[in-house]
Amino acid sequence: MNIIWNNYKLQHPPYLTWRANRNAFNIKKFLAAINKAIRELESMDTFDLEAAFLSRLIYRMKNKFRNDKGLKSMEKVNRALINYLNMALIENYKDLKSYIQVEDKALTLPSRQLLEYVLVRTQGFAKLVERIELVARHSAHFLKTRIALGHAWSISLVAYANVSRIWFLSRQLIRRCCVWYKELYQYVSAFQYVGLPWIPQNQSLPQDLEQWLSIEWMHDENIDACRNDTWDDVILKLFKEHPADCTDEIITIPVSDVTENKPASHADDIGEVISREAFEANLPKIHNVKTSSIKKCKRSHISDDVRSTKQLKRKKKKKGTK
Repeated sequence: MNIIWNNYKLQHPPYLTWRANRNAFNIKKFLAAINKAIRELESMDTFDLEAAFLSRLIYRMKNKFRNDKGLKSMEKVNRALINYLNMALIENYKDLKSYIQVEDKALTLPSRQLLEYVLVRTQGFAKLVERIELVARHSAHFLKTRIALGHAWSISLVAYANVSRIWFLSRQLIRRCCVWYKELYQYVSAFQYVGLPWIPQNQSLPQDLEQWLSIEWMHDENIDACRNDTWDDVILKLFKEHPADCTDEIITIPVSDVTENKPASHADDIGEVISREAFEANLPKIHNVKTSSIKKCKRSHISDDVRSTKQLKRKKKKKGTK
């Protein structure tokens, strides 16, 4: 038999209810836990937007990077995100809430089978998001290597930023799933079965989802989102405040004053700073020399050098007599 949390199309149990005394059950905390999960699942627009952007980016890169390992990892992330979107965990929580009716002296609650079904779906949802986090980390490694090589670094940088945001938001979502599971699991013993048990006898729900996932980075990271923050606020929490010794004063340095750290050489002409007065005092004195006037030569026309035949014969005779 397959593990129930790993079943993508898990058949839900019959929607049955039972009545309980209002004083014997803290319905306010139970409804608060369900409303909290619904509210946080509805606020994941940023995560859905990053998933949509990833699918467009894969289409853009598929022709040029069809054999790239980074693109193959991005496609794995995209397939896991498609399963995440089709899972629709928020609908399970809304169905669980719809079967709760509060009266003056009695409560109408869903069966224990339905509560266990929501917990199993949350368990599988957390495992799926863990898969997204793992594959996104591997994809970011290959993209970062391509950026370091300098080959197609512009599109690789965009993909690296998109995968990094998915990786970060998936980690925050895993933490939220552990909180939802913990708050609902404490009410399992207070609910009653209506009919036959739904979970098989050889399987059971874990008491602590965080311990069942056994993730190393769950306690190592210091970044923890506030429960009432949206997903956009979670990313903004990463920017830490300035230390106390820092000021808001802005100092503008001209470009000419910026020097580069280069090794000094004796062949370099470093130069020496001198004042304008000292420079003018060391200039050689210029004597006033009267230049002779330049005589202008009268330019003759080209026709002046033309000689007739008689003139040429006379000139030839003169040379012969000499």
